[in-house]
Amino acid sequence: NSWGFCQTEGFSQCVTNQPGILVGGSFSGLRDISESVIQASSAACSASRLIHAKGGGLGTMPAAEETPAAMFRDVTREPPRVVVALCQCGDALTTALDQERLAAAVNLWGGSRQVVFVDQMCTREGWEDLIQALRSAGANRVLIGACVPYVFGRKLRELGQALQLNPALIEVVDVRSMMVGGDEVSSDAIQRDVTARLAMAVGRLRGMEPMLPATVPVIQRALVVGGGIAGMTAALAIADHGFEVDLVEQSADLGGNLRGIYRTLSGDSPQELLEKTITRVEKHPKVRVFKGTRVMASTGRPGRFMTTL
Repeated sequence: NSWGFCQTEGFSQCVTNQPGILVGGSFSGLRDISESVIQASSAACSASRLIHAKGGGLGTMPAAEETPAAMFRDVTREPPRVVVALCQCGDALTTALDQERLAAAVNLWGGSRQVVFVDQMCTREGWEDLIQALRSAGANRVLIGACVPYVFGRKLRELGQALQLNPALIEVVDVRSMMVGGDEVSSDAIQRDVTARLAMAVGRLRGMEPMLPATVPVIQRALVVGGGIAGMTAALAIADHGFEVDLVEQSADLGGNLRGIYRTLSGDSPQELLEKTITRVEKHPKVRVFKGTRVMASTGRPGRFMTTL
């Protein structure tokens, strides 16, 4: 646009005039952090809706018979067998630690079976090497020592499926940050600290109850209260992903406050947006509209709510 930022379509801060190209953050204008997060969420939702509209999806749903109890093997009657997998992070682990001493210490802990060293666990090749090493080790509990443990959240679920092991029995601890201490930290101190952290994590894994996760039925249906432009937009976003939506509006017509706005400072027509959105809502096969209706009571929990209209 005239200020050097990406021009977005009217009434949207993320949609451009090129289908499939969405904008987030300061690329479209000056934004603070909270605005960037909201805009990024909108862009992600728009991208997901576009993918679903073309027959794709962002995830795979397990088959009906593929419940967690069937996916994971039952290790409740097995003694704890913990395999410690350490990422070498290039040569960082080799340089900072005595691997033989560390492996000898781990083997002394009750329930610890062995130590495996994997290089660059964060890469695809390293991850495949890890899976292969753990499969051959026959572990029923896994401890991974690596950097930035928070990036392993989704990967642990994948690892659990590959090993047929409940992800609750897999844990990641940070050992990389303990190796970054400068010249004033001796190698013996690093060795001692890393060994102590691994020992605590192994002890925690040994004491974990290896119960299979309980299955909780979830009703994949949404209720949106309020039929203004925000409520209709939310209902369409959910419905475009294939889920049924009930939209409740207490007045006789949809639109809310937007019905009283006829022009914006930029010259766009809110009434055109309103008419287009109402038409989409009323014709969408996944949306049921309740006009002149109020929510009287709502109880339950996520996945199973009971609401009285």
